[in-house]
Amino acid sequence: MKRIRLLVTSDVHGYVYPYSYADGKKQNIGFAKVKAVMDSLKDENTLLLDNGDVLEGSPLSFYHFHSHADEIAPMSKAMNLIGYDYVNVGNHDFNYGEKALLQHLDALDATCISVNWKYNAHSNSYVVREFDGTRIALFGLVTDYIPHWETQAHIANSVFEDVIQTAEKVVAEIHKKECVDYVICMYHGGFERDLETGVPTEDLTGENVAYALLKQVKGIDVLLSGHQHRSLHGKLFDTVYTQTCDKGCEVGCVDIYPEENRIEARIIACEKEADASVLACVQREENACQTWLDQTLGTTNVDLSIQDEANARLHKAQLLTFLNLVEMEATGADIACNPLFLHATGFQHEITMRNLVSTYVYPNTLVVKKISGGILKAYLEKDAEFFCVKADGTIGVSEKYEKPKPQHYNYDMLDGIEYTIKVSNPVGQRIISLTRNGKEIQESDVFTIAMNNYRASGGGGFFIFKKTETGKKGFSGVGDVVF
Repeated sequence: MKRIRLLVTSDVHGYVYPYSYADGKKQNIGFAKVKAVMDSLKDENTLLLDNGDVLEGSPLSFYHFHSHADEIAPMSKAMNLIGYDYVNVGNHDFNYGEKALLQHLDALDATCISVNWKYNAHSNSYVVREFDGTRIALFGLVTDYIPHWETQAHIANSVFEDVIQTAEKVVAEIHKKECVDYVICMYHGGFERDLETGVPTEDLTGENVAYALLKQVKGIDVLLSGHQHRSLHGKLFDTVYTQTCDKGCEVGCVDIYPEENRIEARIIACEKEADASVLACVQREENACQTWLDQTLGTTNVDLSIQDEANARLHKAQLLTFLNLVEMEATGADIACNPLFLHATGFQHEITMRNLVSTYVYPNTLVVKKISGGILKAYLEKDAEFFCVKADGTIGVSEKYEKPKPQHYNYDMLDGIEYTIKVSNPVGQRIISLTRNGKEIQESDVFTIAMNNYRASGGGGFFIFKKTETGKKGFSGVGDVVF
C-alpha cells in the first residue's frame, strides 16, 4: 500500500448549496461542492473527516432549527451522502442547544470522536483504523472556551475538559495500548501564535491553543485544526497541520506514505460542479427556506443600505442606528451597541428576512448589562483600538483586526450616547468627548446597555463586561471617528 489519505472539512456552517443567500450569486461553497471534490479524491484507503461547526451559520440552518427542528437537519443528510467516517464537534454546534446537536450526531452514519467534550458524564473515545498493516489512531478536541460564550441552557449537561491536558492523556494512552504508526488529532481550535515567530497573534485566553498543543504534546503526527477559518498547511514541531476556510470552500488533504514515513498536506479549493444528489436531498427544505427569506418584514423610507463598509464604520451608518434603536426599544436599555459584519448588505425600502439574515448573520441572543460611566469609557477606548492612522495619513483598520483573519465584528457602534474617537491619539486616550443628551458622562454615572451575548461574555477581548451585572428586559448617539 502506497498511501493513506485523509480528507477533512471544517467550519462549513450550515452551507449545502453553492450560492450566496444575500444575492443568489454562485459561489464555490457548500456540502454539494465538497462531495464532488471528495469523490474525485477518495479511494479504499481514504477517511472522510469533519472538524465541527456544521449546524450554525447559514439561513438554511437558521430556518431549519426554527421551523423544522424535529426533523433531521439538512446538514446531517448531506454529510451522510458524502460518507463521512468521523466527526468532531465545534463551538457553534451548541448554538441551538444540546438536543439539536445530539439529534444531528444520532442521524449521522459517522462516529463522533470528540474526547474532551463530556455529555452527562459520558465522553467519546479515540478510534484506531488499520490499512494493510498500518495502524492510525484518531481523536477530536474542541475549544474548551465554549462556556465563556454559550448560553448556559445550551450546554447544561456538557463539560469541556482542558484541551492540552486531555491531549496529553489520550496520546499517552494511545501509544501505551494501541501500537499505532500514526496519531491524528482533529482540533476545533486554531493557532494563537505566529507559526514562524511564535509571537502571540491574539489575547492568550485559551480559545485557541494549537501552537501550545503541538509544542507541549509530543506524539501527534497530524493536526487538523479549525475554528479560525484560515487556509493553512505546513509542519510545526514535527507535526503536519492543516486548516480550511469556512462554508465548505476548501477540503484539506493529508497523504500518509507509510513505506517512506512521509506525510504531505495540501488545501484543495472546491471548484468542481456541485453534486446533484446532495442538492436533491435537501431541496424541499431549501425551497421553503427561500420562500421564508423573501418574506416582507417591513418598509422604510430611510436609506439603510451599506455601500461602503469602511465609511459605514467611520461615520456609523444609519443601519447601525436602526439596529441599536430596535435593541433599546426591545429591552428598555439606555444604550445599545452593534458591529457591522463583513459583507453586510443593509436594508432597502422593503425589508425582507433575506436582508436581515444577510446583514446580521449570527443567531446571538440579546443581553442587558448594567455599567458605570467609567466602564463605558473603558469600553469605548478598547473599541477605538480598531482604528489606526495609515502611512498616507488616512484612517484604516489596525493590523490585529485584519490578521491573521479579519475581525471587523469586534468594532461596535453605539447609540444612546454621543462620542468622538480621535485616532491620532495614543491607544487608551482616543475618546475625546463622551456625553449623553449633551451632558458629559461621569465615571460614577450608571447606565444599562444592550448587546449580543458574545460581547456580553467578553468576546473580542472586551473582558470588562464579564464581571458586570446582567439584567433582563426592563433592567432598571452619534459615533463619529475623526483624525
